[in-house]
Amino acid sequence: MNRIFITGDTHGLFDFNKLKRFVLSQQLDRSDYIIIAGDCSVVWSKELLQEYIAEFESLGATILYADGNHENFDLLNAYPTTMLLGGEVNQISTNIYHLRRGEVFEIYGKKFFVMGGGESGNISKLREHIDWWKEESITKDNFNTAIKNLASYDNAVDIIVTHVPPTNILPLIKEELTCCGEELPWYIEPKLVSRVSNEYLQEIADIVAYDKWYFGHIHLDMTLGKFEGIYERIIEIK
Repeated sequence: MNRIFITGDTHGLFDFNKLKRFVLSQQLDRSDYIIIAGDCSVVWSKELLQEYIAEFESLGATILYADGNHENFDLLNAYPTTMLLGGEVNQISTNIYHLRRGEVFEIYGKKFFVMGGGESGNISKLREHIDWWKEESITKDNFNTAIKNLASYDNAVDIIVTHVPPTNILPLIKEELTCCGEELPWYIEPKLVSRVSNEYLQEIADIVAYDKWYFGHIHLDMTLGKFEGIYERIIEIK
């Protein structure tokens, strides 16, 4: 059917039901793509790995995902690297692919730049190689890969998909959430602090032309000009 959809974090099976409900109303096959903007977490624990993969495979569509800050990078990085849709991916199964950072993918005539990564806001409570990995942050090497790949497209793409937003968007999110005198929810406030990943993305935002930028992480659905925060929404890209 050649359709493209995008949504926010699924956290393994924790927020997976939105996808199950969605596919019940659709007739999707592997020519259709569902893009997850980070924290897919299908690769999370060795014990639950096959169960998680089977559930995502059952969706029928081809699943493409950026990594977020809730990924098991020890397991994820062990998957084979291959090329798909013009960019580098880790193949998880026959229809599940991790979109590697800094790559540009071409899907049905549209160019997607993808840069996963982002920082956890509660690192002090997390344990390395158990529920936190230092690889969660965008690195200088990731940034250099992005700059090189974007230059080959004259720094112009149709859509950008990231897990966290660039730095300049953070105060706009805060303003949107507190516009009526409401206090910022406690679980969101740490996500609105600019960290290294946000700063690298801001450098990219300053030089790249794009039509839409989708991000997850904040666990809210909102529109801020060209930027779309996505969590529960499943948006079709025409």
